[in-house]
Amino acid sequence: MAGGATPKPRRSVEVKIPLPAAGHQTVHLVTLNLRVTKGTRTLKVGTLNDARLPSGIRAVAAAVIPKTSRTRRVTDKIYVLINNLPTTPRRTLAQDEDGELDFRAIVSGFVILALHDQVVSNDCTSLNRVGAAADGGADVFGSVYRFALAFLRPSYEHQSHPEAVLDHVIYGLCQDKGAEVPEEGSG
Repeated sequence: MAGGATPKPRRSVEVKIPLPAAGHQTVHLVTLNLRVTKGTRTLKVGTLNDARLPSGIRAVAAAVIPKTSRTRRVTDKIYVLINNLPTTPRRTLAQDEDGELDFRAIVSGFVILALHDQVVSNDCTSLNRVGAAADGGADVFGSVYRFALAFLRPSYEHQSHPEAVLDHVIYGLCQDKGAEVPEEGSG
C-alpha cells in the first residue's frame, strides 16, 4: 500500500521504505487516518524484515499523536528516520540483505481508514520540530499532541539511544538549516 491508497478499514499496515545509500539518511512520513473504536488505544511500530537488513542501518520512529479527539476520526503522523552508517570493508550489502525497510504499524482502539506515505527528507522545518520534541520541547506540535520515540530495530543492533539516531539523521539532512549538532557516537 503506498501513496494515497484508501484500503478497507484494518488494524495494521505495511510500508516498504527504500534504504538510503551507505553514509546517507532518509525520512519518511507515514500518515494514518484513523477512526476511533472501543478499547484501549495503542499504536505499535516495528519492522518485518529486521534479520535481512544490513548491520549499519539505524532506524527509529517518531510519532506525533493526538491526546484526545472531539470526533471519532484522528490522524497519527509517524516519522520513520533511517541512518545508513558508512560502509566499512567488513560491512557491505550481502546477497541476502534487503534494500528496503518493511515498516509495520499496528493499532488497537482504532481502525485505519487511509494511509499516506511520503519522503520528507528535505522538510527541515518539520524535521527540526521533531528534533525539538525529542529534546523534551513541550508543546512543539501543540498541547493537544503527544510525542513518542522508539527503535525500529532490536536494541542489540543499535549502539546508541533512539534520540541519538534521530539527531544524527536530522543533522545529516539539515545541518545548514538550523539542526542541532548531535553528540559524538554512532547514530
